[in-house]
Amino acid sequence: MLPVDYRDPGDALKDLLSGNVDARFASIPSVLGAVQDGSLVALATAGPERTSWLPAVPTIAESGFAGYDIRVWLGIFARSGIPMEPLRRIEEAITHATASKEFAIALQRVGITPLSMSRDKFAAFVTTDIARTKTLVAAFKTDDR
Repeated sequence: MLPVDYRDPGDALKDLLSGNVDARFASIPSVLGAVQDGSLVALATAGPERTSWLPAVPTIAESGFAGYDIRVWLGIFARSGIPMEPLRRIEEAITHATASKEFAIALQRVGITPLSMSRDKFAAFVTTDIARTKTLVAAFKTDDR
């Protein structure tokens, strides 16, 4: 595959639908309508498990690339040395927001599975995910790029 960079995902979708590009990684909500109406074919999903949005579509790991698990995740970061009281207030606000049913529904609408974890667990998650992704990228890297 030859990577093509786009500034606007809408332009990438237009080129995919018109046949100017053959395939692309996209969020499921952004292409679901086109998959449902037959304009696009979903080849595989990037997470470790099939998604409820497209339960018949295999994962990339199921398709022959064992260990493939690339998901978008968002986190909130602060500068080192932030005083404990503001940090505690930020954590409380995040915990409150992520516990909200409305927040969970809004995230699910755009294909995000909400997940909240403590600061220590999040730091460990980031470290582990970076190491796992480096290993995965190295396995697929070619001399061409």
